[in-house]
Amino acid sequence: MSGLRPPPPQRLDIELGSFGVDGFHLEYRDGQLRYGRGGGYYREYETVAPPSEPQLLAFRNALEALDVWHWQRSYDNIAVLDGTQWEVTINWGRKRVSSHGSNAYPRQFGAFLDAVRALIHPHPFYDLNSFNEAP
Repeated sequence: MSGLRPPPPQRLDIELGSFGVDGFHLEYRDGQLRYGRGGGYYREYETVAPPSEPQLLAFRNALEALDVWHWQRSYDNIAVLDGTQWEVTINWGRKRVSSHGSNAYPRQFGAFLDAVRALIHPHPFYDLNSFNEAP
């Protein structure tokens, strides 16, 4: 690394939940990483150690590689009435994404979740076994 510390995101807000299954919420603001897990509208939150410099850099590189900055605003599968809902808002430097969905996902959403899990390791985060990505 060049010795320059990568700037942290100004906002990182990621939430996923599914009917009858624990949901997860990750929020990074003001240098604090808050992690929530629970069912329905109830989540238990804890402030966890902020990501290390290598974790932040790897996550930022993953966001670039996955081109999350060009995700659509909404992904919905109206054929399914319950299931998984998600929302992602990230403001990092001049780059921004605000996207959400219900039972439909952008391409490489599984790889995005892998990057989130690496960012907050060892804490668990939502794991979709299978899902429909946008073409």
